[in-house]
Amino acid sequence: MSMPYVNMAAWRVGKSFSKEEISCLRPELAQKMEEIRSFLQGLGDRQTIRIPLTEMNKKFFLKATPETMRDLGPAAPWRTKLWNNAELLTEMLELHNNYSPIFEAPFVDIHTFCIDWLHCCDLGVCQDYLGNAMWLIATKLPGDTMDQRTRALFDDIRQYYAASRCENQLSTLTPLMLRKAASKAPKLRSKAGEARSLVDWVVAACDKYLQGSYGLSSEEYACRLASKHLQACYRNLPAESFDADDLAFHCKQFLHLCHGGILC
Repeated sequence: MSMPYVNMAAWRVGKSFSKEEISCLRPELAQKMEEIRSFLQGLGDRQTIRIPLTEMNKKFFLKATPETMRDLGPAAPWRTKLWNNAELLTEMLELHNNYSPIFEAPFVDIHTFCIDWLHCCDLGVCQDYLGNAMWLIATKLPGDTMDQRTRALFDDIRQYYAASRCENQLSTLTPLMLRKAASKAPKLRSKAGEARSLVDWVVAACDKYLQGSYGLSSEEYACRLASKHLQACYRNLPAESFDADDLAFHCKQFLHLCHGGILC
């Protein structure tokens, strides 16, 4: 029996072979294809499969180690030594004795996957920066306790919400949303859209409350400057204003400032 024709373009939009088509294959291949079919069926009709940049999968894109991951130079290993598909699959097999069945699909390799902005920035470095900046700003606000200063901070944010009428707004703000424990670095606990909506606010808040200049309070100066670079990154997101060189410049400047001590 000849194998039914299957439109391979369907793989790229998250579709898969039917069970009837799979039944025409050899048993061992049919089992593997059924695994892929089940995997892709759960993805729906997405045009692109995105993998969030978490601690678990950072290493699957970049050859970085705990010793080299903070190297921000032009020759940093994570810039120049990337995984290729064969190396990645070998690494997966050595560590886990298995790899995702998605890699058995035609034309799928590690370059099929994208590290998306929402997970690596909105829910990543943006929340890290906002948590640290808000924690620093709170020390400048009235109140004898962190609870009182956080309420004052949220009052300032609500004034910004009223003026800007942004859609994604925090419904509340507590000290634990800024820092879960004294042993933990500050990080804003919020939804992605809520963090993104605070980027313009934090620029104004840093200018308003963090008055230290370089040499008097380098932390305050760096925090103010970093807010402007972060804002410039976000202004490159719309297609009509996207400039790859400008985004790269402000991203590097922001990361250099954060690496210099803003992020605890």
